[in-house]
Amino acid sequence: MPDPHFAMPSGVPTDMQYAHVVDSELFRTLEEFSDSFLTNHPNVQESYGWVRDPLHQWSRQWEYPFVMQSIISNVQRQPGNEIRVLDAGSGVTFFPYVLQSRMPNLTVTCCDYDTSLADIFRIVNDAGGSGSPVEFRQADMRQLPFDDSSFDVIYCVSVLEHTDSYPKIVKEFYRVLRPGGLFVTTFDIGLDGVSDIPPTEALQLTKCIEASFDPIDLPPDSTVVNSESVSSRKIGARNPELLPWRYPSLSWLTTVVKRRRVPRRIGKNLSVFCADYRKV
Repeated sequence: MPDPHFAMPSGVPTDMQYAHVVDSELFRTLEEFSDSFLTNHPNVQESYGWVRDPLHQWSRQWEYPFVMQSIISNVQRQPGNEIRVLDAGSGVTFFPYVLQSRMPNLTVTCCDYDTSLADIFRIVNDAGGSGSPVEFRQADMRQLPFDDSSFDVIYCVSVLEHTDSYPKIVKEFYRVLRPGGLFVTTFDIGLDGVSDIPPTEALQLTKCIEASFDPIDLPPDSTVVNSESVSSRKIGARNPELLPWRYPSLSWLTTVVKRRRVPRRIGKNLSVFCADYRKV
């Protein structure tokens, strides 16, 4: 359950807020489940091709608790109701399984464009040990295979910044979310001038979302990053194992060449934005 003395704020977190969450009961709950998931399904992340331990990745240590806190708060307002949740651009992680495990009246449907994930979800579901099975649907988020108002909650973790069609995607989220439903999103903000997405585009993305959804307790200038904000460079300096890039300098240089952008500073550096919204 969330720490009753600390609510994770929307926007860009500070270093102090980030440290508080990593030391919280909520994070320990996620960590315990994630460790068990990795033990029960040791080859899942290798098959998916992402980091082996998603929770212990710099931005996810804030993003997953934020999303879970938002969903728990939403469920508590609807005691006993069946809650349908969409994990949009899901990949394969422990996260939808821990949500279902902690909230029995909640079911998660995962969708992703990657067709290979259907087999991985089937293996995890058949193996058991992670609670009730999670449904997977292969889908293009620009044209979701769901009826209008199909879901009570949609969450999208670090996906929108990697697309060039987020206006279409946001409209689809609006269509398949019921009136009054909750939309939770997170995305990276590139601080190095080359990584997705730079601050100006981050602001455009939030404006796009707010054209369809009402923000919940989102402060002004919520995408602004300052000296107190959390960043991958700060976290990597404390613990390099929390960075998803095996060779950060090479990853940064590859991005410079690919994007043909002029970097502000040498080396990869990002921050993270999280917020929840209502469909009205």
